[in-house]
Amino acid sequence: DVTLNGQDYPKNRLPGWDKGSIAYHADDGKVFIGCGVGEKFGPKCYKGDTMGCGISFPVPLNQRTHNLSFEDLRRQHEARNEGTLQDGNIDGSEFVEVFFTKNGTMVGVRRVVLPYGGFLPSIGMLSFHEKVKVNLKPLTG
Repeated sequence: DVTLNGQDYPKNRLPGWDKGSIAYHADDGKVFIGCGVGEKFGPKCYKGDTMGCGISFPVPLNQRTHNLSFEDLRRQHEARNEGTLQDGNIDGSEFVEVFFTKNGTMVGVRRVVLPYGGFLPSIGMLSFHEKVKVNLKPLTG
């Protein structure tokens, strides 16, 4: 399983099963987002397959708003205060897009709330003596 977990994720639970976690499970091709019930997402993975995971962060506010008029900025501020702006939850949570790949091909994307403290990469295994090769280098360099 390729996954992202919050920093306090329980070590005795499979990735994606608890709040603050998202996982693409190789054995059944399902994505789990903070719940023990997964949804059909992509193909199963087998020995020799390369699974990938990444995060697309939203454009920072200062880069998003430099071309907006004062009136547009005021409307955005009011919408944010009313909880209607889609950049985050009413409680101020920030959304990110998490994507998964198999053998370099995009499998899918899910929009999730970024947990406090951010996500940490992790791998879930179902048995002993399994081996994986991990590459934590970003695609951008």
